[in-house]
Amino acid sequence: MAKKCRDCGGNGYVECETCEPYGMASCDDCGGLGKIPCPDCTGSGKIPCSCGVIGRKANGKYCRLCHGAGEVDCPTCYASGEIHCTSCFGKGEVTCPVCKGWKKLECRSCLGTGIAQS
Repeated sequence: MAKKCRDCGGNGYVECETCEPYGMASCDDCGGLGKIPCPDCTGSGKIPCSCGVIGRKANGKYCRLCHGAGEVDCPTCYASGEIHCTSCFGKGEVTCPVCKGWKKLECRSCLGTGIAQS
């Protein structure tokens, strides 16, 4: 009679240690925060105004968009400087890359057979 594998208890699988017990892992692109710096304003929340950096029009009057500041709120991130991470869609976690969300891995000791190797 064949002996059961001690590592997996004879079922041929072990729990994934990367995501145990959820099948999800922290997103590497956003560090699990769900947000990344806006690519258009590089996280500042502001972009250059169409009037140029000077903030005045050719006639010397202040620009009506930036009021002389030379920059306006970023329309991509609504001046927050951040957008939702495009890898995890703002959740901060992704399907585990090791077990692909199955939460279990084939036992290396018995190669998934559940029988102890001699």
